[in-house]
Amino acid sequence: MGFSGTHLDYQSGRTRLAYCLAETGELEQSKAEAAKLQDTLNMDTEDVSFLAIAYAKLGEEDKTRKLLRLLEDRFQHEYLCPFDISVVHAALGQTDRAFAHLDQAYEMRADCIAFLKVEPRADPLRADARFQKLLQRVELSQ
Repeated sequence: MGFSGTHLDYQSGRTRLAYCLAETGELEQSKAEAAKLQDTLNMDTEDVSFLAIAYAKLGEEDKTRKLLRLLEDRFQHEYLCPFDISVVHAALGQTDRAFAHLDQAYEMRADCIAFLKVEPRADPLRADARFQKLLQRVELSQ
């Protein structure tokens, strides 16, 4: 089954496809899907986060950081869940900054951390003791 044609001619589908392909090690296909995305300024915040993580997996650190700056700029002017920023920091190996944003999400009572226990973008943080403590604070440790 292929992923071509008009079925994925929308940004949200492409960003998630690029992310999933990168997660499964299909880096060339991920890069091809990411290259089709042009208008990152008008992307949904969650889509920007998924794409930034895909770029991090592809070793495209400059593109990852550019999208991270876009998320951080948006955070200054509009509501977005700090989780979406946190997971990009995690993908870049910036664990302390990732947890700072997760703590901020907790303090804000952001609804996006309700899925923290099962959200795959949080995988790089799971081995850290702070992650388990956060799950307990959010009452998701059971």
